[in-house]
Amino acid sequence: DRFFQQKLASGFDKIGYGNTGAGILAPDRAAAACRAGIENVDNVFSNATIHELRDPVRLFNEINRVLKPAGKYYLSDLRRDMNPVIKFLMKKSTKNKQLVSGLISSINASYTKKEVEDILSKSDLKEYKVSVNPFSIFIKGIKN
Repeated sequence: DRFFQQKLASGFDKIGYGNTGAGILAPDRAAAACRAGIENVDNVFSNATIHELRDPVRLFNEINRVLKPAGKYYLSDLRRDMNPVIKFLMKKSTKNKQLVSGLISSINASYTKKEVEDILSKSDLKEYKVSVNPFSIFIKGIKN
């Protein structure tokens, strides 16, 4: 997709494990990457999967493990505390009405910025920045 192409064009040159559309080393592939001995990747990308995990600290530790020194990571997800008007508009603009319950479930399972910062503080990742827009949380950093 366009996001992935832009990231590759901006200097990310090695693809790691588990391309899932928006990224490299998707969280749901972290355990498989561990078993496969994947390590020393340049970059990790993930979109809209942190809220699906029982133990997000494990994900962040796995990202730290597989990244080479100075490797970059970029993750994004929905935010539970998004503006109710935006939540309403997202719900109304979802054309496939069967997907609405999944969207609402994902929003409700998502984290706030403070919660993400608390989770990250328990992980092995140390150089990160957490930011938000009206409906998403972004985590980016460089492994030191």
